[in-house]
Amino acid sequence: MNKLFFKDTLLNSTDVNLLKKELSKYDAKTLNEKEKLLDLNLIPIIKNKILNKDFLKIVLKNLNIQDFILLNKIKIQKNKREYSKTWHRDSGRVHQFKLISKKHNQYTKLGIYLQDNDKKKGGGIDIIKPLKYDLLNQYNFFSNFIRRFYYSFKIRWGDNFLNTKSGEIIGFSGLTFHQTTPIKIDSNIELDDRLSIYFLVINEGLAREIILLHNKKNSTQQIKFENSIELKKFSNCEFRICNTKMTDILENMLSD
Repeated sequence: MNKLFFKDTLLNSTDVNLLKKELSKYDAKTLNEKEKLLDLNLIPIIKNKILNKDFLKIVLKNLNIQDFILLNKIKIQKNKREYSKTWHRDSGRVHQFKLISKKHNQYTKLGIYLQDNDKKKGGGIDIIKPLKYDLLNQYNFFSNFIRRFYYSFKIRWGDNFLNTKSGEIIGFSGLTFHQTTPIKIDSNIELDDRLSIYFLVINEGLAREIILLHNKKNSTQQIKFENSIELKKFSNCEFRICNTKMTDILENMLSD
């Protein structure tokens, strides 16, 4: 696997304000229903202000993979607030670890935040930055012990707050412990809208590996990789996107 975590700047203040103004017109339920990149009803400003050459450049630079594919999934969260710790990994099961931790495999969530993260008011995520040698064989007793001790300590006593500014993009692997930054003020206090946008990225090699596993287990529901990828242009940039069926298979295999 190439990278477990990165942080970069994607949007300037003007674009952030335009996105916030447009997305604030929708309630959380409506935004949650607009969950497919290939949907014709995808909010236009998402296509214009995010899915462009800057987004493409950042993904290529930070993940160091030329063959990345977007899943047909976008999650736009409005006012998702937590008042307690909710640490988790998106891909925490043994078979997921074995797939994602291979040297050239990548399964990454990309989060874009339209406000600063605040230790009291939230607005972003907390990350436990992985150990340098976190991907040692998980069946090794010693490495397992070190890993468990490290994460137990960081969850209980570490300052895992991720200081992010509006317009920044965070990439983190399915194997990275994270949580929505908990709010530390009274739940009755009114806060400004909090808006976050998430995409999922996989490299071609891992996608093909999962399709092969799927086909072995489902003889009557075979799918072909080449027939499951659509090319889509956003802002004069071409992206490869898994169709809905392939996206569902990938998520089912890789996400808890």
